[in-house]
Amino acid sequence: MNITEPEDIIVNFLRANLSELTRLDEDGNTISNRQTLRTETFDGDNLETEFVMTNNTTCFKTVSVGGSELVPYKDYQIDINNKKVTFTNAPATGTDNIEVIYYSGNNWIYPDKPRDNIGKTTYPRIGIVTLTQPNPFKGIGDYDKRVNNTFQIDVLGHKDQFCQIDSENVPAERYVKYLARKVIDTIASTTINKHLEYKIENLNVLNNYPVPFEEDKNIFRQIIEINVLFRYVEA
Repeated sequence: MNITEPEDIIVNFLRANLSELTRLDEDGNTISNRQTLRTETFDGDNLETEFVMTNNTTCFKTVSVGGSELVPYKDYQIDINNKKVTFTNAPATGTDNIEVIYYSGNNWIYPDKPRDNIGKTTYPRIGIVTLTQPNPFKGIGDYDKRVNNTFQIDVLGHKDQFCQIDSENVPAERYVKYLARKVIDTIASTTINKHLEYKIENLNVLNNYPVPFEEDKNIFRQIIEINVLFRYVEA
């Protein structure tokens, strides 16, 4: 199923553009990243609109046709579960003229409350939940609606989990703050934010604050709140 909900679109965006920190095990050895960046090319035939990836997909980063990067949710739709992109218009005939860059592997950013009862090496972990979503109201045209959404983004780290930042091994209390700042930087980046421009307007960061250390769970948590005007386009 194509992703259409605001939290899923923000999750795909963060998975594609927020770099994962290098995690360390108990002996200080590096743990492999959970996502692997992959590139696949396809031949356009001016007829086919659906293209399926070889590997599982955790997110789609960019899709290009004939060397030109397309706009997600406008020029093509994303189906994570079925590893598929569907173009609005069939790409022109060509050899390897369709390029899809995506990540495969395991997720670490989720469209729900982040689990806090998992093994320490599965951290850092990020969750996104919708706080408020008023009824849709009409925008320009009969098929264009916008909704004012507020989201909470939780960044979690385990107190015994270390990660590397600029070749320095840092504890969870520090890397959680660092990741929260990177989330905001990624969302605010005008270069990267073009991948959200068709769906999101007036994105504002409302809060970025730490939660008291959760001793019973050994969890450090930073909470970010953002508000966006999200655009729905009805068929």
